[in-house]
Amino acid sequence: MRKILLLLGALAFPVQAGFVGNTAIMYPPAAAGGITIESKTVNTDPGSVSSITLTKPTGVATDDFLILLVGNDDGTNFSTWIDFDPTNWTQEWEYGNSSSDAQISAYWRIADGTEATTVTPTHAGSAQTWGVYIRLDGVDTTTPFDVAESNVVSVGSTATAPSITTATNNALALVLWAWDGADGSTFSIDNGFSIEDDITAGSGGNASSGGWATKSIATAGAIGATIVTASTSDGNTAAQFALRPE
Repeated sequence: MRKILLLLGALAFPVQAGFVGNTAIMYPPAAAGGITIESKTVNTDPGSVSSITLTKPTGVATDDFLILLVGNDDGTNFSTWIDFDPTNWTQEWEYGNSSSDAQISAYWRIADGTEATTVTPTHAGSAQTWGVYIRLDGVDTTTPFDVAESNVVSVGSTATAPSITTATNNALALVLWAWDGADGSTFSIDNGFSIEDDITAGSGGNASSGGWATKSIATAGAIGATIVTASTSDGNTAAQFALRPE
């Protein structure tokens, strides 16, 4: 992660910068107590596979919060995502079943300098699979999840993740979702969230899609239900959760 000096009149401060091709993406400093996304990578596999290899994002440093958000279109009626590396990664939750034909999970760890360049979450089925590997700064390393997550499993053109009530000011709320079929993309979301990645693994109905979105919550409290809208009606699942600032 390269540093760029942003000048505003007589005021100068460093900002984080990421690059997509030749385009610089700059993230301004977080407010006191806030959480920032420092870097991320997205990987997909359109084949019928039982794992997804995710590439470590740039700039990982000791005490960074690392999270893997993964999804697939597996149609089995049990929790398919496996606690694949309990020594190094904690599986926080997993959702989905045969009615949704879509499964999601979240894994996390605190960086300590021993992270491999890739990591491979696995699932028990065989499906089109995708994932995001995210590095964040400002997350409480003792209690990173602010409150229990909410979840929905449904069939339709929308997935409504129930409200959660944050306990800490300046938490970062996130929504993760998966759709049965790549034709679910392009997605939209309400409740003031911003989509970070709209992802497809494969094309058409015999594939998988999903995404994730974020919203900064300045004042602790109920944030309300959040609705993800897809381009087509199909099985889906979504979870809403929040990270606690340090």
